Amino acid sequence: MFESKLNRGRANGYAPLDGSGKVPLDKLPPIQSTIDTGSFATTGSNTFIGNQTISGSLYFGSGSSIYKTTDASIIVGKQSENVQIFAADTSGSFWRLFVLYSLYPNIGTKFTAGNTVTTDWGTPVTTTIQEVIDDTEINGKWVFIFDENVITGFNGGPQTATFGEGLQTWTFGDDGIFKLNNGIAEIYADTDNGSVRIGNAGPNVAPNAQIIIGGDNTLKIKSGPPLREWNFDGYGNLTSPGNINVSGSVNISSSLVVSSTFVNNANLQLSGSDLIVDEGNLYVTGDINVTGSLIVSSTVINNGTIGALNSDLIIDGGYLILTGSIIPTASTGSIGDIQGMIVTDNNFLYYCVSDYISGSEDIWKRIAFESGSW
Repeated sequence: MFESKLNRGRANGYAPLDGSGKVPLDKLPPIQSTIDTGSFATTGSNTFIGNQTISGSLYFGSGSSIYKTTDASIIVGKQSENVQIFAADTSGSFWRLFVLYSLYPNIGTKFTAGNTVTTDWGTPVTTTIQEVIDDTEINGKWVFIFDENVITGFNGGPQTATFGEGLQTWTFGDDGIFKLNNGIAEIYADTDNGSVRIGNAGPNVAPNAQIIIGGDNTLKIKSGPPLREWNFDGYGNLTSPGNINVSGSVNISSSLVVSSTFVNNANLQLSGSDLIVDEGNLYVTGDINVTGSLIVSSTVINNGTIGALNSDLIIDGGYLILTGSIIPTASTGSIGDIQGMIVTDNNFLYYCVSDYISGSEDIWKRIAFESGSW
């Protein structure tokens, strides 16, 4: 009996042999197997075919490596499971779901406190298990406790809930991209310029969000849409494409360049540095203290005081607006007053000519506003 050469390597034909007289790996069917790490040798060369389930921990010694010619994935987590809930109620500030032991004998040990449950009735709710009570010997049921209402819409059962968040897959791609958590984010090393990219897309796709750590000691943060790019150069300078909103204090020891609006809800401290707001506004609800240069091409709105100490305050084509400032009650001032402070009320413009010393010297000058029309 003879076989035609046309049937070699084809479906319903026969397997080809390689140069050593063996069937190539890509011609063998997948094999599902379990590796017992208690007897598994991690030294030398080990070859596996198909999917492998590892029980226990797997350790590799110095110089070891894992080699695969295509994408390689690590799958972690617990497989989610649809479970029938035969009863539900509330007890004080907690809510309870009941599962029959006869249907799910291991459900209370497989899913424990910290795992999630998603209901399939009413408006679906995803919440975290707080406690599992083993009531299997007396009443034949598992009791799952929650601190969130999971019973609204439950019609007496049985109804279905999904236990667990499912498996998470981390993939090492043969294109050099490491995909995190089922591909929702990626890490990519660009060998051309030595940069590392962390984002939601690969190197050949325009990303909406991405962090790029440059080989030249730079850091770029991309956001959008529309796509915007924040740049930190190798000297620590930040170039912003849009608004900067800060709820705390801002202390700048280098330069900060803003092409739009800068909003700060606390104090703004420039220590020997520059703040340049180009074609935008500067809003500060605290104090502004400058030892470098403050250059704003539009409006400055400040609800505190401005202390321009050995520095320049330049407003090009805009306005300086002071509201809510602490008005000096006497020309001698008070503790904390420093040279260069500017405040105003409805009657006067006040300027501090020197730092507060003892309260015995006049440090504040004021100019009265004209009355009537002009």
